[in-house]
Amino acid sequence: MKLTKDISSLDIKIASVEGIVLSSPYGDNKVFGQPKGLKTIGVISITLENGIVGYGETYSGIYSPELIKPVSDFYLSKIKGLKLKDLIDNLDPYFDLPFIGFDGLLQSIKSAFSVALLDCLSRYLEIPIYELFGKKLKPINAYVSGGSVAFDSNEVLQDAVNLKGKGFERYKMRMGLHDLKSDLARIKNAYEVFGSNENVIVDMIQGTLKSNYSTKDYLEIFSCLNEYNLGWVEEPTEPWRINNLPYIKSVSQNKIGTGEAYSGLLSFYQLIDNNMIDIIQYDVTHSGSIDTCFEVSRLAYSKGIDQVLHVWGSSLSLHSNAIFALINDNINLLEYPSVNFALSDDMRLVKHSIIDGALTFESDFLGTGIQINTEMRNKYAFVKGSGYSIIK
Repeated sequence: MKLTKDISSLDIKIASVEGIVLSSPYGDNKVFGQPKGLKTIGVISITLENGIVGYGETYSGIYSPELIKPVSDFYLSKIKGLKLKDLIDNLDPYFDLPFIGFDGLLQSIKSAFSVALLDCLSRYLEIPIYELFGKKLKPINAYVSGGSVAFDSNEVLQDAVNLKGKGFERYKMRMGLHDLKSDLARIKNAYEVFGSNENVIVDMIQGTLKSNYSTKDYLEIFSCLNEYNLGWVEEPTEPWRINNLPYIKSVSQNKIGTGEAYSGLLSFYQLIDNNMIDIIQYDVTHSGSIDTCFEVSRLAYSKGIDQVLHVWGSSLSLHSNAIFALINDNINLLEYPSVNFALSDDMRLVKHSIIDGALTFESDFLGTGIQINTEMRNKYAFVKGSGYSIIK
């Protein structure tokens, strides 16, 4: 951990750990992959012996919300009574378990613990997290993530116009659910709104759609995408078909980005060490601890690979990644989800604005700038079967 604040004399201990799962209305209640018109998130709550509570979100909660509480209960018995400073200094032994702990679910939940511990520390010391790392608030360059894969070309046009009007200068849209001709019409509309200076990003979402494209398919797709000057093409192949990336990179005239599907360092080492991509996309709520994210950043910087933070959760996820962007000068862009998420608005303790394409917090804030009270937990109680799924 790269704290500039000395916490070696801190003796406050962990009193409890809880896994919280919340379900909230999302968009127009017809968002692709969100059954029952809801989106569900998983949060780890850590309480100190003086009653201070910190929160961290795990991206895995969107996909497997039922697993969050049992995993948190497993860790309660392991870390209750331990000193906050000791866990901040070294969380690895509790999560990097032989054979099961180096990637996957435990690493994603480790992310939530890592953020929740810093949230607790900030609130306890009454010092913002970014100041604990010797940084101050500043605008964070961002891109807006919209353009649902389910939108037709007219809906993409309307979406792009609307989001540009809100101050965003870069726009990401999805492709792959429609045929290629239709997708190209959708991309053209987004391109006309946001211009030709790498301001449109195309996400092929192959971690979700799993299209099993052949070499011939990729050649056809990228011969079309190469006609556009895109910011990058994202997630062009399934996470387990990582060896497709060198070929994809060779036929693409646009940058290739991926990384959101991975948790733990194993796959990040493979992606970065072998120069498989141009942009690494990692997530403070999924990739592992804060230390893991700093290691990914160090590796990427050493190879000249751009760094973009992935966000697809609540405002807790957005704030957590924004804070990492503040404390790490290597971050190029922060993802900003565009779909309205009712819970996110209720959780925020600090407001922000989008000015000239950058996220700007309106005031300093402690911790993650998020609060989850009893009223919210009752209002957004977990609804079974609301985890992300495209299986009908």
